[in-house]
Amino acid sequence: MKRYVLALLILWLFPTLLLFAIYGRAEHTESQTLVSNDSSVATVGEREVDGAMSVKLVSTWGASNDVQLSRFESGGYITSLRQLGTGDVRVGDPLLSIDEEVVLAQVGGVPFYRELKKGAQGADVVQLDALLVELGLIADSSLDSSGLFSSRTKEAVKALEQQTLRTPDGVFDPSTFLYLQEGSEQLDGFEVSIGSYVQPGEIVAVTERKLLAIEIASLDGSKLPDLFNDQPVTILVDDQTWELPSLTGIKTSRGGLETVVARTEDESERTTDTVGTIRLTDSVRHGAVSASSVGSEPDGACIEMADGTKVDIDVSTALTSNEPGMVLVSAELVGEQYRSEAPDQC
Repeated sequence: MKRYVLALLILWLFPTLLLFAIYGRAEHTESQTLVSNDSSVATVGEREVDGAMSVKLVSTWGASNDVQLSRFESGGYITSLRQLGTGDVRVGDPLLSIDEEVVLAQVGGVPFYRELKKGAQGADVVQLDALLVELGLIADSSLDSSGLFSSRTKEAVKALEQQTLRTPDGVFDPSTFLYLQEGSEQLDGFEVSIGSYVQPGEIVAVTERKLLAIEIASLDGSKLPDLFNDQPVTILVDDQTWELPSLTGIKTSRGGLETVVARTEDESERTTDTVGTIRLTDSVRHGAVSASSVGSEPDGACIEMADGTKVDIDVSTALTSNEPGMVLVSAELVGEQYRSEAPDQC
């Protein structure tokens, strides 16, 4: 009897359990499918943006100091040039070579104008003696008791000549040094190139100009994105970089961007324009949505979230994504669900 009842119970429960398993599994599968295949809902992505874009740079520079080759008997060919952008020029730094003879930097003082040899006297002899000490070629002054170019001075000059690949005859040649005025410790650029022929007294370089102002404009004349305003910005031109506090009200006396500067006839004020790249010094985190989800009106643009709320977006910031089909939104929306279709109105 017990076996009979148990068999009836199994026969009664089996179809019920079978139906539950079938329909329950189907219902679970259907709900999963609805979530994964709902193309009308997407998740706000994440982007790190530095806003890099090509721009036109217009710089206004104050007067600069021309660097003339010190007088020597004949011309010669430039065989080497100091690499620009390597920091301030110090006394004794090699700046260029003429027919393999090295020309050193002289910062401050007065330019040498004549050959100096044993028995010479004057302010330029005293200056040469001080330079020899500064360059470590003598420990202290080599002038005799009357302030004359002495035998010790001659030996120090020979050592200088050997260092600069000249014939060591002890007669100082003024072309050994290139004169830079005090406060002009940076070269803005060379006016000559390797292989070019230079004459005595020719301008071979220009020192740091004072930057009066800089204007930055987009290449197509459109307004720069608001993303750049009041943000630290980096300018990049020909592998040179320059940090700015922002693009709002830029006016500075700092030097830089030597590759931007071009020599003109006007010595008092020079204006130069070139093309470079600007980007935010530090990248900014944003959300990212599909461009097709953005609704726009004359007063602005928005996207619709999955719960039906609409969120305004900054169009000027959105345009800086530089990623086809994507628009930038607030980083606070990253991970939130939004509607893939653009709302009818904002």
